[in-house]
Amino acid sequence: MPKVPRTPSPSKSPSKPPSTPKKKRSYAWKSPITERNVGGGELAVANGPFIKRTKAVEKYKIKATDLDTIKPISRQQNHMGGSSLIQTYNECDVAALAQRLRPGKPLPELSPMANPVVLAKKNGPRIMKTTAITKFKLRKAEIEQLTPISMTPNAYGSLTTYYNRCDVENLKSRLEQLRGASSSRLIDFDGLDRGDAAALLAEARSG
Repeated sequence: MPKVPRTPSPSKSPSKPPSTPKKKRSYAWKSPITERNVGGGELAVANGPFIKRTKAVEKYKIKATDLDTIKPISRQQNHMGGSSLIQTYNECDVAALAQRLRPGKPLPELSPMANPVVLAKKNGPRIMKTTAITKFKLRKAEIEQLTPISMTPNAYGSLTTYYNRCDVENLKSRLEQLRGASSSRLIDFDGLDRGDAAALLAEARSG
């Protein structure tokens, strides 16, 4: 009897349709400065250490509605998923408000350096502190000799600090001159201000 050719059996697992490539999730850093004033409204100029709204109510024993009489320095979305905005104030403004509401009553101890900070006048292009440190190869202690033009709370609980770029360039040039002078190991501190002398001594020790 002639053999009947076998019909190939269908594959057990049906072929899968071509998969749609997944969209890559973007992890690009979003500047907190763009979120600084969610909802609009006038803001105060950042002036020294800052304090969140809930902390201000707790620390200074005032009502949340009392804080509506002063301007915040930022209004940001609640990154924990809450519907209310996170509002941040100059602590010196909150302390002054508490003093007006409860004259003669003792105030809690202020945060370190909770006094107004003197800012430099804007002069041409600005540069962020972290960018300046990286681009000009500066130490944190070196750049902090300069007076910033702005110090703004960001969404990560720290301050975003900007300087005049020309001030940073002048600082870099001055430090390079000091480093050249210290290469001979004969250090002359005459005529140097305290910041330059400290930078020169630190450079000599690290060399």
